[in-house]
Amino acid sequence: MDHPARGGPRTPRIGVLSLAPTLMVALPLIVAVVSGFLGYLELRDALTYDVRGLHGLTVRADALRRVLDEETAVRGYAATRRAGFIASYNDAQRQLTLALGELAVVSNDLAIPDGGRALDALASLHDRWLTTVALPITSGRLPVRQANAVLRRGTMLTAAFRDENRKLGKSIRQQIVDHQHSSSGQLFRIALLFVASIATCALGAFLGARQLMRIERERDRAESDLREQETLHTRDRSWSRLFQRAVLPPGLPLVAGCRFDAVYEPGENDSYVGGDWYDAVRLVDGRILISIGDVAGSGVEAAVVMGVARQIMRGIAQVHADPALMLDAADRALRLEHGEVFVTAWVGIIDLVTHNLTFSSAGHPPALVASPDGALRELRDAALPLGLRQGHQGRSTTIGLIDGSTLALYTDGLSEATHDILAGEALVRAALAAIAQLPWRRPATEIQRRVLADGSMDDVAILVARFDFAQAERYIRRLEFDVRAAGAAREARDTLLNLLSARKFGPAEMANAELVFGELIGNVLRHADERPTVEVAVDCGGPQTVVHVFDRGPGFRHMGRLPSDPYSESGRGLFIISSITEEFTVNERECGGSHARATLFGGSPRPLVCSIARAGDRGVTDGSPAGAEFAGT
Repeated sequence: MDHPARGGPRTPRIGVLSLAPTLMVALPLIVAVVSGFLGYLELRDALTYDVRGLHGLTVRADALRRVLDEETAVRGYAATRRAGFIASYNDAQRQLTLALGELAVVSNDLAIPDGGRALDALASLHDRWLTTVALPITSGRLPVRQANAVLRRGTMLTAAFRDENRKLGKSIRQQIVDHQHSSSGQLFRIALLFVASIATCALGAFLGARQLMRIERERDRAESDLREQETLHTRDRSWSRLFQRAVLPPGLPLVAGCRFDAVYEPGENDSYVGGDWYDAVRLVDGRILISIGDVAGSGVEAAVVMGVARQIMRGIAQVHADPALMLDAADRALRLEHGEVFVTAWVGIIDLVTHNLTFSSAGHPPALVASPDGALRELRDAALPLGLRQGHQGRSTTIGLIDGSTLALYTDGLSEATHDILAGEALVRAALAAIAQLPWRRPATEIQRRVLADGSMDDVAILVARFDFAQAERYIRRLEFDVRAAGAAREARDTLLNLLSARKFGPAEMANAELVFGELIGNVLRHADERPTVEVAVDCGGPQTVVHVFDRGPGFRHMGRLPSDPYSESGRGLFIISSITEEFTVNERECGGSHARATLFGGSPRPLVCSIARAGDRGVTDGSPAGAEFAGT
């Protein structure tokens, strides 16, 4: 948004001109104003008609959704006889009545051919469905077998309603197209008159060129106003950039098995700094949150919204590391506090223990994963941007990562710099495919160099990660055994205690860790049924020690609270674990079973070389912390 200069250039006073030049300017100018006003009215009417048409399509879709809601509620009531479905059915019926009424108004406003007939057909089909299906079932007097037969007949009526609804939508769309063609012709004729008037005005202005001397005297003042405006722009840009630099991460996490590189570059020709951001932070349980996004607009407001969205995602990740949940929370906050702004974002959770990436997107360009041979995969998730979802929740997708693969996130300033999105995305893919096969040397900067040879008008943010699971495994001790074998369980417990002793855990902390381990293994033994094999992974690669337990049972999610029955034994052990660990979560695995993560209190603030590591092998690498390297599993 531009700030107007104070005052503005002063219009020079026009002296006495000859009558002919005056008329050649004044009369065509009047014609131009009139034609411009007529064009405005025609354009306004065309836009109003299009808006009403789009509203009609929305109401038509809403009517169909209400019919389906009615059918779903009736089916639910027929299957369960619960009164709650009756309330849902009544609400859907009321909403459908309103939708059909609004659809009739829109059809009349747009003069839809056969609109009345289509609406009568919809109302008739709905009345027949109410009479022959809804009322008999909701009365509660039909046996289940007869109710199922009635529902099958109702399905045919619903299908007929959907067909009539689709025909009405087609008529509305065709009417909008026809009206647009008519308006375009009228606007073209008005535009010709306007252009002819302007040309005549230009000729009259040429005859009045003697006034240029007076205009020249006003140039100095205009230049002064321009300098003042540029000063305001520079100050706003400086504040925006300062705020944005403050909320961007000061550095990227140092993680064994995962390297990061990032670039943020403000746009060259934009008067204000935009709202692009990237972020990477290691969570308490060892997983890594990565995000990237772009706020619509520029300036201080965009930078503030960027900071809000980024911090919301960080906060939610500390409680529940689900990318879809983070985006939904940010969407609600933005709609509540910044209702006129929308944001595109991509969020992912990297798990170096399971070698998985869980991600969700909100209208952002897809992330790219490149294997070591340069093969690319798009991580695309079709969802609306934040601020526009209106309660539509996103979903999270989990994929497996290949050792040595490279992940790249970027904002649209990178792919749209050439004003050809397809060509820009092709350049990004080609750059990543090439860089994925090269040694790690500032890959984000290299992608920027290859794609933006001439710079970008928009802001650009790039975040790149490369995975080295072989290095990550040097800090992870993995065990697998049958929980029914007491000897194997004791051996695994002793191995855990040796690791904790090497990380300088105190006696009380080791006792708690032993209790945590026993409760988790006992829980697997109790619930795993015929699949009692358990996998244990002890992650010593970060400041905290994290114990992972993978089972192959039915799978469940854990909520850290006591069971409702105070005398129940079920759930009490997991509550105890939550109380004596820094963080404890249980999630269902994609392949079946559960994954429990317990972040233990205590130990050295940094990973240490355990006593079971090879003598003298410290394993410090570029971009990764020193850590306990295990001689084997």
